[in-house]
Amino acid sequence: MKFIVIKISGSIINQLASTTFKQIADLRSNGLYPIIVHDGGPKVNEALIENGIEAEYINGIRKINLPTLNIIANTLLCKVNVDVVEEANEVAQDFIGINGAYFPIFDCRPISKELGFVAEPENINREVFKQLCTNYIPVVASIGRYHNQFYSINAETLAYKIAATLQSPLIILSDIPGVQNQGEVIFDIQLSELDKLINSKMISDDMIPKLKDASKALSAGVKEIVIAPGYEENMMRQYFDGQPVGTKIH
Repeated sequence: MKFIVIKISGSIINQLASTTFKQIADLRSNGLYPIIVHDGGPKVNEALIENGIEAEYINGIRKINLPTLNIIANTLLCKVNVDVVEEANEVAQDFIGINGAYFPIFDCRPISKELGFVAEPENINREVFKQLCTNYIPVVASIGRYHNQFYSINAETLAYKIAATLQSPLIILSDIPGVQNQGEVIFDIQLSELDKLINSKMISDDMIPKLKDASKALSAGVKEIVIAPGYEENMMRQYFDGQPVGTKIH
């Protein structure tokens, strides 16, 4: 089986192009088995603000205590994942919502006591994904379970780990046109060029962690990574037709 992992960034989750899910569903007729990964997007932030919970970070990672986790998990599993699956199933009845808390699709390991209920995904279960993808298009919410306790997972890290295990391409749908150098999209970046680009100060600071993660993911087995505009109609079709769209890192 040939897989493709598609990560929907929170910044674009409510603004996806109308053709996105139809094009994802059509991949199966071309012999590709898509897996979607998403995070909570604006709905999680809104829920936390409504409950008076302020963000606290340690080394750039959000610290999550139990009340915060309960809000994140409830919003992500019961609202965001449900909404994404419902929208997707309007064009094809193949999408199914899953997560690492109730499905044996991956293990997770707490990162540190200081960060609280934040974990790193590991041991992606290739066989379960193969079985699921035979009949469905999995839509994975980034929540895991460790010793019967829910944990928050970074969705981009999860997408990288799944793509590396399945040795598949990874498409990251975002609210930006791609990696940019002074406003111009860089359409193609080779792995050997990444370190030089990261140190060049030609790209924005918020893009540097993504490129560092991309470097690790490619080295771990991800076939290629595309950072692309999720708001652009027919973006998926353009990618598979070999047209330049977003930034391809390989």
